[in-house]
This record gives sequence, C-alpha cells and structure tokens, in this order.
Amino acid sequence: MSGLDSDGLREKLPVLRRRWDPVVLTVLCKDGPQRRRNLSQTVVDEGERIADGVLSEVLNRLQQEGFVAKETRSPNVVLYEATEAARDWVEWLRRVTDLSARAGKGAIAVTDDSSTHSAVDTTKPSSARVWNYLLGGKDNFEIDRKVGDEVRDANPQIATLALEQRKFLVRAVTYLAAEAGIEQFLDVGTGLPTANNTHEVAQRIAPKSRIVYVDNDPLVLVNARALLVSSPEGATDYIESDVEDPDKILRQAARTLDFSKPIGLTMLGILGNVADYDEARSILKRLVDVLSAGSYVVVCDGTSTSQENVDAVRIASEQGHPYNLRTLDQITGFFFGLDLLEPGVVPLTHWRPEVDPLPPAVDCYCGVALKR
Repeated sequence: MSGLDSDGLREKLPVLRRRWDPVVLTVLCKDGPQRRRNLSQTVVDEGERIADGVLSEVLNRLQQEGFVAKETRSPNVVLYEATEAARDWVEWLRRVTDLSARAGKGAIAVTDDSSTHSAVDTTKPSSARVWNYLLGGKDNFEIDRKVGDEVRDANPQIATLALEQRKFLVRAVTYLAAEAGIEQFLDVGTGLPTANNTHEVAQRIAPKSRIVYVDNDPLVLVNARALLVSSPEGATDYIESDVEDPDKILRQAARTLDFSKPIGLTMLGILGNVADYDEARSILKRLVDVLSAGSYVVVCDGTSTSQENVDAVRIASEQGHPYNLRTLDQITGFFFGLDLLEPGVVPLTHWRPEVDPLPPAVDCYCGVALKR
C-alpha cells in the first residue's frame, strides 16, 4: 500500500488514515475467506506483520462498517470474508493507486479543511457516482448502480441526458475560452472526472487557464487528485465543499482564482440538489455577486417537463438519492439580473448544437449569461 502513502491519499479519507484496514480488505478480496490465525500471518504492510490485538480491532471495525462478514462453521472454525461492498472498495483503491502513480509530478493541489473529510459511504447512493454509472463509468458502487438502473427504467432518456450535459459543458466552455476570452473557471458540482473535463477544454484553447473544481463526494476528491492534472502553464485546484457553503467555496477558490478578473462559473445539475428554490437562487447570487464584470454564468438543471422524468426523480428520492426538478420559469429565474446569451434558456441539446436540424429536447434546461 506504499503507493497510497506516497501520494498522501490516507490523509484525504479517514478510512485510509487507518494503516491496516485497506491491507486486510485487500488480502480478503485476493485470497477469499480466511481464519483469523491465517490473516495474522498474511497481513503484512511494508515488511511488518499485523499484531494480533490490532487485527482483532480491524476485523471488528470492518464488520461494523459492512466490509467484512463473519461465518462460524464450527466451534473451532470461524471464517472472515470480504463483502461485495469491500470488493468495490478494493477495486476503487486499486484504480486510484494506479492513477496516482501515473499522475506523477503533475498531480493537482487539493484545498480543503481536513476536519470535514468523510469516508466513502458505500451503503448510500451518491449523485456523482450514479451519474458516473449512467455515463458508462466504473467509479461507482452496487447501490449507485441499483439506483441508476431504476431511474433509467423509469426514464430511458436519462442516460442520453447525462451524455448531453457533458456535450453542453464542452460547448459552453469552448465558447467562453475561445470567444469570450475567459481564462478562469469555477466549476461547482464537478462530478467524477471523465473525458473533456473543464480544464481540458479550456486549456486546449488557452493553456494558461486556471480552474477550480468543487464537489462534496470524497470519491470525487481522490479521483480528482489523480486525474485532473493541469497544463504546465495553467493551474488546477480542487475544493471539497457542499454547494450550500458558498462562502467556503469563494474563500478557498480565491487561492487560485483572481476575482478582480472575469471568471466562468459553471453549475451543471448541482442546484437541483438544493431542496428550496429560493435557497438555490440565494446560493447562486452569493457566488455571482463576487464575480467581476465580464464574468459568465453557466447553469443547467433537470426539469419537470415530462412525466417520465418526474417518475425517475421520485424513484431516486425513494432510494436515498433526492433531486429537485425545476420548472422552465425557475431555471430562467437563476439568471435574473444577468444578460442571457442567445438562444436563451433552452434544453441542453438546443444550446448552440453543432448539428442541424436540432436534436430532440431533453428534460434538462440550460443557459449562459454575462454579468455586466
């Protein structure tokens, strides 16, 4: 596990701060069910074998957290086995270790408050991980796939919507970097890294661009640490924060971005996570108020424009993945006081598409606006 130590990832997630937990899980996933005495011989980290007392503490803790199951086959035979959640977790650790090693010296800075770190909860769905699953990614767990499948059954369009949101991001950031001259971006609600992330699109056009990513999912945090690597000329930073804490976002983003100069603020699919519409508008206004004249605001959110989408969101909410659809008027209200660019507030697929005729509309509306 030295690769994790060398990149400091144990300091990023409390579950990784525990020296022996990942090692025990890796052994159980690799070798199958084990007696305790066998584990005491095979669990080794950096040449040191785990102590019996420590092993007992680790096994008890991992059982409580749902990573290890204990089976008593006879009074003298007790086996410990990795659960499905543990196998997901170890596969994720393997991928992150590999990605971190490949990232090398270009790895980005991570800005956060260490006291706020939370372990990845594999028993509850995550917005970023469900979206990752719908996009065909592998950074998700069984609960995320379950919710994703049920949402897709209710609204088969949802996977298309996920892909179209990424395409909209590319078109919007391309416009801001190539035509509006924006070289700073604040991406709130980043999600798990995939192709054509904000910094990749912006820095292809303007290599000196500076980008700050914001998300509250610890899995996103570690993947961002490994994957969101800036060009040598620019800068890329990451903040772990809830969207409901705009002051923290602004305070930490100021370490990388110059708020006296124009910034492109992107908030794609994130304001729907705020239940109260007025609060969502207030959060956006707090962020926009600090931006200088000449800045741009890019927003999109799911809408109640079809019964299928309403049903899909209801199912997701019942599974512990709440989201709040907005009306067209409410999406438009996010841009109050700003100058909307043509074509205004439209479905994702209708904002300056590169195809003709217009593609079919999707249940997510968007807009790009200028602050004067």
